[in-house]
Amino acid sequence: VTTRLVQLDVVVTDKQGHAVSDLKEGDFTLLENGKAQKIATFSLEHPFEKTRAPGAPPAALPPDVYTNRPGITAPAGPLTILLLDALNTPQADQMYSRKKMLDYLETQLQPNQGTAILGLGSSLRLLQDFTSDPQLLRAAVQQYNGGKSRLTTEPGEKFEITQASQSGMAGMAARRLQEFQEEQIRAQTDVRVETTLSALRAIARTAAGYPGRKVLVWVSAGFPISLDASQSISGISQSRYYGLEIQRTTALLADAQVAIYPVDARGLVGTTLSDASQHGLVNPGANGLNNDVLDSQASMRQLADETGGRAFFNRNDIDHAVANAAAQGATFYQLGFYPEQSAWDGKFHKLSVKILRPGLEVRHRRGYFAADPLKWHDNNTKPEQDLANALRSPVPATQLTFAARVVPHKVGKESIVDIQFAVYTDSVAFEQEQLPTQPDVRHHTILNFVAIAVAPDGKVAVDESKTMETHFRAETLARVQLEGIPFHMKLQVPPGHYQLHMGVRDERTGWVGTVNAPLDVQ
Repeated sequence: VTTRLVQLDVVVTDKQGHAVSDLKEGDFTLLENGKAQKIATFSLEHPFEKTRAPGAPPAALPPDVYTNRPGITAPAGPLTILLLDALNTPQADQMYSRKKMLDYLETQLQPNQGTAILGLGSSLRLLQDFTSDPQLLRAAVQQYNGGKSRLTTEPGEKFEITQASQSGMAGMAARRLQEFQEEQIRAQTDVRVETTLSALRAIARTAAGYPGRKVLVWVSAGFPISLDASQSISGISQSRYYGLEIQRTTALLADAQVAIYPVDARGLVGTTLSDASQHGLVNPGANGLNNDVLDSQASMRQLADETGGRAFFNRNDIDHAVANAAAQGATFYQLGFYPEQSAWDGKFHKLSVKILRPGLEVRHRRGYFAADPLKWHDNNTKPEQDLANALRSPVPATQLTFAARVVPHKVGKESIVDIQFAVYTDSVAFEQEQLPTQPDVRHHTILNFVAIAVAPDGKVAVDESKTMETHFRAETLARVQLEGIPFHMKLQVPPGHYQLHMGVRDERTGWVGTVNAPLDVQ
């Protein structure tokens, strides 16, 4: 038996874009697949009012203890994540958007606005962890230089090929070159889309443990939602559609209460389809450029709409767009309801919110997948891949939170590292079960543990994983809810200096948690 509360963060603004904060529960109607639902929980959230009092730093961790639990060092106010995307953005647009980011941090960053900055190139990079210090944030942006992406085509790069002669040997050579280019673009786009969506999923896993609504401002030129064979000059290209991958990613982001606000780094984009230098002929390069712009904006719009965010296109005041997006994490309503047990059919359930007061704009995620978490993750990802992806991320995953005490010591001539985990139960999914041989109800869960010691040269010295299955009685569950679920791992590690990567995965939900720790073994 599993009771599941579905929560929905709702941003309400007036015609001027100002937050509306005087609505009551009775003003809202929440619908699932068009059917009204009983609102079980309702609150108005003002994260700025929850900032940590001056002079009250968070409690320090005991020696040798490491945790991924948010709140130890992060600001207590609203959280914004700035993602500077060099993978999908032409270099000239990167320079312009970088300047605008500095303008935003200089003039529009709100006090106590907790902000983290990440960069996306061939992989995701943490440039600055959550802080409200504008000097640290500006320094992170100033030092970041994404550079030219090897996987994007700069404007005009396809022009000469598409204008080549179309007859004779020259035409045949041009068509062959065009076919090669299309194959290359298709392969590059596959890598861009997967790398970008993988980065967004990593951000979702990182942000999940932080309470409340988080705003992800994605400064990018985007990626296409599809590659259409009908637009191919050679006619041999195979269609690509990335909508399903986007939908899986947005589901993970929405579950983590992360709303995406894409900001087009290209600023004001022209829509001219003809080139005067070609005497009135249509310029295929310009045509393709417009198709690229529209398609990339379609993917950004889908990511925004499905997570409750908003996409900003065709504006040069990128800094104001970022400020607008960040402000929408400052005031929101949180609604919750309990779906019927029979509703967990594995399908996508559409959510909508209606408000009695006219003239207001409402933003929230479009829906959720009503799937048993175990079935959903078994069908779409491999368990070991979940942990491997999370451990490779430069930012810790916080879907599942834990603490770990790491103590290296000698046992005879062997160097041993003891790891004592304590997994917090508020992020673990327990399923109640009645065992045939037991009179009382048990609480069942399966957890996967992994520990990897990596040397400075990147070589893996130790890689161990274990699985723990529990059937807790009520009194045992009550104890671990206070103390955490204990689990012990013992590693035999050669002497040296390492980075210890630790991870835990809930096998039922697929949620993961990770943390890194320095490790010196004598």
